[in-house]
Amino acid sequence: LRAVNRRALEALIQSGAFDLLEANRNQLMHDLDLVLEWAQGRARDRAIGQGSLFDLPESGNADSDGAASSYESAPKASPVADFEPQKKLQLEKELLGFYISDHPLKSIQRPAKVLAPVSVNEMAEQPDNTLLSAIVMLSMVKPVVTKKGDRMAIVQVEDLTGQVDGVVFPRAYERIGEHIVVDARLMVWGKADRRDDQVQFIIEDAEPIEAVRLVMVELDPSMASDITLQNRLRNVLRDNQGQDAHGARVPVVAMIQDTQQRRQFIRLGAQFRVHDPDVTVQALMAAEFRAKTQPLIPA
Repeated sequence: LRAVNRRALEALIQSGAFDLLEANRNQLMHDLDLVLEWAQGRARDRAIGQGSLFDLPESGNADSDGAASSYESAPKASPVADFEPQKKLQLEKELLGFYISDHPLKSIQRPAKVLAPVSVNEMAEQPDNTLLSAIVMLSMVKPVVTKKGDRMAIVQVEDLTGQVDGVVFPRAYERIGEHIVVDARLMVWGKADRRDDQVQFIIEDAEPIEAVRLVMVELDPSMASDITLQNRLRNVLRDNQGQDAHGARVPVVAMIQDTQQRRQFIRLGAQFRVHDPDVTVQALMAAEFRAKTQPLIPA
């Protein structure tokens, strides 16, 4: 322990350094007291020349099998469940400043590309005054109080492609401030702002990805090319946009399936977002479309 103290051992466990010995990091944390006491006892025995039967290699030779056998004789605490994946990643980030074993957004990479095709590293290329949507994580949040006493936040958003600075102004913060916390995984809506050759993302709306729902409309190729059906679909969606400027944020995705069961997913434009997914699905079905609502992240 003079070389590697308890705190260092905990950090090594939580950052995954012992995963090859035991993949359950929470179990290792619970085992730690027992293992330290056991190891110190063995060290004292060696210091006075009193070996242990467990120090003897199985084959009688001091090889790696002996080391493995010795480690396996270490005491273990009662079995416990491992940390949740998000907890593991959070600990890695706190200790190392970056993720090792995974990324919190990796598991939703494919659906994220359909719902929010603009990635962080592409924001600088987007036209001015265009409403963008992205699925990101907040890696830094700095609360700010303006001279008028209004609350806002300076943030840093990231996805699998990179990071960009952002800001949540008071009017938006009043509505979505509860979601603006470090490590929050969000679907955000906003605009890219360019100043002094730097780009920052102005966040106007946000929703936790666990709460994101979408409307799926099933079409076959003949329906997708039928102008009459296209107009009917457009009218149903426009009728379900609601009156609130910030209410119509539920994305609509068309799933086109051919006779060979091949599927293609097409996200309809921002102008076709709807307010209430359940009401929209009912309206679509009444107009003889096959439709359903589903979460971005399955339960």
